[in-house]
Amino acid sequence: MKYLRLTGIFLFVFILWQVDWGEAVGIISGMDAGALIIACLINIAITIAKAWRWHWLMRMQKVSLSFKDALKIYLSAYYYGALTPGRLGEILKVFYVKRYGGTSAAVGLSSVLTDRLMDIYTSFVLGCLGLYFLDLLGPLNWLGLFIPAVSVVFLGVMLNRRVAMFLIDRLSRILLLRRISIKADALVREFTEATLELIKPGIWLPVLITLITYAVFFYGCLLIAGALGVQIPYRDIAFFVSIGTIIAIIPISIAGLGTRDAILILLFARIGTGQDAAVSFSLLLFVTFTVLLGLLGYVAWLLTPLDKPGKDELQLDRLQRD
Repeated sequence: MKYLRLTGIFLFVFILWQVDWGEAVGIISGMDAGALIIACLINIAITIAKAWRWHWLMRMQKVSLSFKDALKIYLSAYYYGALTPGRLGEILKVFYVKRYGGTSAAVGLSSVLTDRLMDIYTSFVLGCLGLYFLDLLGPLNWLGLFIPAVSVVFLGVMLNRRVAMFLIDRLSRILLLRRISIKADALVREFTEATLELIKPGIWLPVLITLITYAVFFYGCLLIAGALGVQIPYRDIAFFVSIGTIIAIIPISIAGLGTRDAILILLFARIGTGQDAAVSFSLLLFVTFTVLLGLLGYVAWLLTPLDKPGKDELQLDRLQRD
């Protein structure tokens, strides 16, 4: 099982083996460098906005942490996340918030999961819509509309605090209590209460930030594609990248290498774009929106006292102790 995460890497190596590097280098060397710089600046702006979104969620929970520290933690955790399958390393934000925000791991976990799920859910819905409008599911194409519709109804139901309390409590017990002692019951209640603190009118601001950042993100992707000479509608680039993002989350690779590239090659082929151009786009996307943030996160980690937590801190809380 531990070697499963190498699947994407092997796939990535295979894809690179198949690329005509003379063609690919020619495509990249002839690109508009100005568009790439703008895309990088857009990515930095998006990251700052998402860090502010997370900071707002913590404010709703009355967590005492400045935006400056939230930004440092966000970038530092992104650095760890980029090195782990499915970006699971970003869970380190929980321990940083516990240490520097003066709160418990349960409260930190609540805001971190909510922040991450906002991105995953947006990509998931757009990916499903992409499967529908691109007619990729054949006879099951209706699922591309049905699944997002059901998920929206579910979220609407979750706005009822009683229903939300019941569902969050049940889910957290399933995920936690089967692996932890009975003393975790208080931890589950604390996590539930912290999550309910987010079901307020103020949650619409983080939702709005999510929608805006994704709209701007897809524009940055469009700039990269255009710089490579790939002509593609905004709608299609949004669907392509969203589907690729969902595939990249599957924890069988590092930073989505291989899995994202494979799906983008297949999707770009639908608009007549060759493999070399598709791989060039995927690599530039990786450099612009993963490597760049990873480097900024590494610098943030070096310049701040946000050290990796020790083994004694990698506990859900004191509730686990005798």
